Amino acid sequence: MNLVDDMMDIMSSGAAWNTQLRWSSTQRKYMYFCGLAGVKQAVPTSAYLLMAFCTWLVRCGHDHMAIRQYVDGVRVLNCNMGHEHPWKDTAYAADRFKKGLKKVAPHLPKGKVKLPLRGHVVVRLVLDAKVDWLAMRFCCVMVLAYSTASRIGHWCPASNSNKPHLLSRGDVALISDERGVVVQACITLPSTKTSPTPIKVWVWRSDSPKMCPVRWLEWILNGVQATPSDPLIPHSPNMGHTSKVWPRAAFNKELNERLMGIGINPISYSGVSLRKGCLTDLAIMGASPLAVSKHATHKSIQSQMHYVAADEAFMYGNSQKLQATLACSKRGVMCNDHTTTMHEQFFNTTMAQSSPSATL
Repeated sequence: MNLVDDMMDIMSSGAAWNTQLRWSSTQRKYMYFCGLAGVKQAVPTSAYLLMAFCTWLVRCGHDHMAIRQYVDGVRVLNCNMGHEHPWKDTAYAADRFKKGLKKVAPHLPKGKVKLPLRGHVVVRLVLDAKVDWLAMRFCCVMVLAYSTASRIGHWCPASNSNKPHLLSRGDVALISDERGVVVQACITLPSTKTSPTPIKVWVWRSDSPKMCPVRWLEWILNGVQATPSDPLIPHSPNMGHTSKVWPRAAFNKELNERLMGIGINPISYSGVSLRKGCLTDLAIMGASPLAVSKHATHKSIQSQMHYVAADEAFMYGNSQKLQATLACSKRGVMCNDHTTTMHEQFFNTTMAQSSPSATL
């Protein structure tokens, strides 16, 4: 292997694994387009060729967000070979083209967007669960995924072979006080969707035993005999070298069944709903955008807009604040009892005239 190959490997390792997969997928489609168009030199990519590629993607039915990812893949392909972004030298034309893309290929919300699973629903699910190992395993994952706002892939991977972010038992450190009581736990995420390096998150002991993430960590660590390299959430309590992890599909299936058990349609919920629910609850309760981003291990505050979807709740909270402001303003305004009485008579008369009984 020569120096150039080593350099390419180091550059690739600077991005998360799923980002690398996305780049590979978009670059393959770009090369496929070049083959269809009879392009003999795909790299360095000209601005004209990149615009033609984007136009072809519009014809294929891709929306603006998807096209941006394809452009990013072409940009990385050029940068990896020592070339600049194809649009750098044609800033004006590229800027005008990108503005046009937003109009002809707008971002369309997907039909399978998952709703947030709020804290009060998590409490209902935990309280409704039976006291057996399988039910407790489900509650353990649900409480921990909600409390940490972590992605479900840390606890239950998509498959037994696709587990780059999976938590092992050695990734959890229980912290005790001087009395020997575990009061805190540090969870080291091996990697995340946006970070190829480990990230530490913390949870604390709470007064509610069934909703306490620290107690659930104690339970899963002490209830299964295994090595530190074994997955934190096993498929069965009898761990061994042939044991498999509990897959995401199985967790989602159990989540759907338990949601139906408490009268909630499960079609709009999955493992990611726990992450969305935690971040939504934090935002509604007044946590700052920076605090929400830190809790979610987001690299940018703008990323949380995808997860925090509670327009009605925010507007209700805003309406309460406005009513409180108006009430304070009313107390500060000098108005006599006669004016107040006239207002009350006006509203009472209006309501009486608009009521069904008044028209009969």
